[in-house]
Amino acid sequence: MSTTPPSRGDILIVKTLADVIAGISRAELPDRRRQELKSAVHTVARTLGRRLEEVPADPRLLANRLAEVAPVAIGLSRGRWSNVKSLLRAAMSLVREMSPGRHLTPLSPSWHTQWDRLSTRLQRTRLSRFMHFASAAGIDPEAVTVATFARFRAHLDATC
Repeated sequence: MSTTPPSRGDILIVKTLADVIAGISRAELPDRRRQELKSAVHTVARTLGRRLEEVPADPRLLANRLAEVAPVAIGLSRGRWSNVKSLLRAAMSLVREMSPGRHLTPLSPSWHTQWDRLSTRLQRTRLSRFMHFASAAGIDPEAVTVATFARFRAHLDATC
């Protein structure tokens, strides 16, 4: 399996799910994995009631649209629907830069101190992604600027 990230040229030409299918076809993958990824992409297009060429390969747009889907209404179990979405993210990451859905690295000490100051679970839920993003980017709490929030927004837009 190829672990080489997509080239800048490949990233710029991805516009629709049809381009994602083409990227899956070009990738060095075992046949079974290729089949699973293509099936998931086709399932997403079918769920949205569109042809592959009509569905933009935009992570944020797709995430919003797919969040509205009730899997039982389209004949899928909740578990299968989760697998379809996971496979879609994997397929898209073959052909475009994708940000992780969540950060698995621990918070830096300065961000962990801020985390400990949050008094409610709601506060932690709302700030967790930003804190992990800034921590991973090496931005301390006192160094956060408007530009940090712009970078975070771009990160969110590249997350499916």
